[in-house]
Amino acid sequence: MSEDLKPCPFCKADGEAKPNIGYWNAMCPNNDCPVKPDAHGETRELAIKAWNTRAIQPDTSKTIKKLVDALKAYQELAPFLRSKGIHCSLPEEFKL
Repeated sequence: MSEDLKPCPFCKADGEAKPNIGYWNAMCPNNDCPVKPDAHGETRELAIKAWNTRAIQPDTSKTIKKLVDALKAYQELAPFLRSKGIHCSLPEEFKL
């Protein structure tokens, strides 16, 4: 039984596996994906296994918490900075 492809980690499109000359290619089929990642393997199963493998950095949750705390501190400080004439703003996607 073959393993299911995980969605693209960047755009969440369903992954796709296709044969190529001499190997299999698992990839993101979304033309609008900002990264268009792919993975290769000698067999379909190896290509899917490579595609489904996600790099996990040690202490990822600690890093995310530090980033969230930094954004909260920035948002608390921003009104004071603006009152002193210092321009500062965050893009909408970073606002908590």
